[in-house]
Amino acid sequence: MKGRLDLAKNLLFSIPPAILFFVLLGCAATKPNLSITDENYNPPRGSETDKNFLEAKSILAEISSKNPLLAIELGKLPELQDGISFQETQALERLHRKYVDDTDSFDRAFKEMYKIGLPDVRRYCSPLQALFWLTEDNELRSDNNLFVNYSLEHLLAKAWKFDPLSHRLMSDKQIKDVIDGIQIEDIKKKYLDDLQSGATYAQIQHSLVADYKRSRRTGWDTFSRKASKIIKQNLMSAKHAPRWTDFRAVIYRLNAPELVDYYERARFKYVYYWELPTPVVNPQYVFKYNKGECVSITRFTVLCLGRAGYKAHEYRGRSISGRFTFHAVCVFEMNGNKYVMDNGKPGPSGIIPWDLHRYK
Repeated sequence: MKGRLDLAKNLLFSIPPAILFFVLLGCAATKPNLSITDENYNPPRGSETDKNFLEAKSILAEISSKNPLLAIELGKLPELQDGISFQETQALERLHRKYVDDTDSFDRAFKEMYKIGLPDVRRYCSPLQALFWLTEDNELRSDNNLFVNYSLEHLLAKAWKFDPLSHRLMSDKQIKDVIDGIQIEDIKKKYLDDLQSGATYAQIQHSLVADYKRSRRTGWDTFSRKASKIIKQNLMSAKHAPRWTDFRAVIYRLNAPELVDYYERARFKYVYYWELPTPVVNPQYVFKYNKGECVSITRFTVLCLGRAGYKAHEYRGRSISGRFTFHAVCVFEMNGNKYVMDNGKPGPSGIIPWDLHRYK
C-alpha cells in the first residue's frame, strides 16, 4: 500500500505544469484601471458618493497641476474606483498636504514607485497604494522618512501589515462611542490625550483590546455594555487582515517580481509535501494557509507574474538537499534579463540572476 501511495504522489508531481495551469492562468495579463481623472470614467452613483467623488477629483486636479502622472495613478487605485468614502477623501487630502509640504522629495519617491511593475499591464501602482494606506491609517507623520530616503522595502514594511489589528477596523464614530463608554476617568483621559496627540488607529485598537482583556480578567467595569459590544464585534472577532483576504485582489496587487518576492518571504512557510492534503496544492490553498512545498509555491509565483505581464514558467532542476528527485523554481524575464525566484524551500533565496542559480 505504501509503495502505491508513493507511486501516486510521484505521478502527481510529474504532471506537466502547463496542463495544471491552463485553466487557472487563462488570459494571463491584465489591463490598467481607468483613472477617475479620465473623462470617460463613470463613477458609482449616490448623493454622498457623488459629493466625495467631486471632492477627490478636485484634489487630484490640484496635484495634476504639478505632476499629472501622479494624479492619474492615484485615480487608478482600487480605493477610489468602487465609490469614494469620506474616509478615503480625507486620506487623499492628507496625501495632498504631504505632497505640497515636500513636492520634490515626493516626486522623486513616486518616480521610483512607478518603476515597479509594467505600467501598461498592471491595474495600478501597488507601492502608491501602500502609501495611500498609510494616509488612510493616519500613519504618514510629519517626521516620516519615506520620501527623503525612499526604499520599496521600507515602504512595504510599514504599509503591508498582516496583523488584523494593524488595520483600521472601527469607524471614527465607533472609536468615539467606545471612548465615551469608558467608565474609568483616568483611562478615558489617556485615550483622549492619545487621540489629541495623533495616535494611529492601530495603536488605539491594540490598546482597546488590551484594556478589554484586562477588564474581563480582573472583573473591572472599564467599558459600558455598548462599548464592550463594539470592541467584541469589531476587534475581538477579527481573524484576518482585511486588506489581505481576497485572493483575486491580492493577485492583482502583487504585480511585480519585487512585490511577489516580498509577500512570499513575509507570508509563506515551506512544508514537505506529505504535510499537505495532496502532494501539490493550488495557489488558492497556498494563499489561504500561507504554506506549500516547492511546486505549489512556485505555481503561486508563476500565476502572479503571468497576470502582471511577465514571461514566467515553472522550472524543475536538481534537488537542493538531494533528498528528492527535483526542486521547482520560477524562472522569469525582467528588463531583458532572466531571473529565478526561489521561495519554495526552508530558507527562501528570493530573486537571483539565472546565471547564479545553482540547481540546474
